[in-house]
Amino acid sequence: MSAHQQPENPDAARHLAEAMVRAGLRGPAAFVLDILAPFDFLSTQAMMFVRPFTVGWRWEPYTRALTEEVAWRELRRALSEAGGEKSR
Repeated sequence: MSAHQQPENPDAARHLAEAMVRAGLRGPAAFVLDILAPFDFLSTQAMMFVRPFTVGWRWEPYTRALTEEVAWRELRRALSEAGGEKSR
């Protein structure tokens, strides 16, 4: 897998990151995502397990997007960018 690979739905990561910033969870979310970074594969597997339970709910696009390892990197990037925009 290329380091420059793009997730299938990059907007999902951006929307999720923006929601975390609006909720005031940027710091805790960034902390947890950074700790879990070495385990992106396991996080992806967890989303594959959870995904059937979200069908038809508002979380479905996010769980679908986070079934890709590259989406976790995109979420970390989007969270850092969203946090930077809000701190101005």
